[in-house]
Amino acid sequence: MKVVVYPADRFGCGNLRMIWPGEQCAAAGHDVTVVGQGARSVRLVMERDTVRDVLVDGVDVVVLQRVTHAYMAQAVSVLRSKGVAVVVDVDDDLSAIHPSNPAWAMHS
Repeated sequence: MKVVVYPADRFGCGNLRMIWPGEQCAAAGHDVTVVGQGARSVRLVMERDTVRDVLVDGVDVVVLQRVTHAYMAQAVSVLRSKGVAVVVDVDDDLSAIHPSNPAWAMHS
């Protein structure tokens, strides 16, 4: 089973909940790849504002963190319809980000 992990960042949450567990699974011999932001190979096929397809090659499970864009939320359903299992880390309460946090402007 091929698992691809897409952390939202390389900071605390990204490391603790996505990168380090993915690396440990890979070190234990599982087919797990952690993909950084600069190396993403997932491609969305769009029709106006609708995701019609998600192009991933030979992946059985996709693990996403902090899905905040509507297109990626649509992509979850598309992947599942193609038989790809999708795990979404939703541990962050994005509605409670403090205005002093740099992420606040993006999520408010």
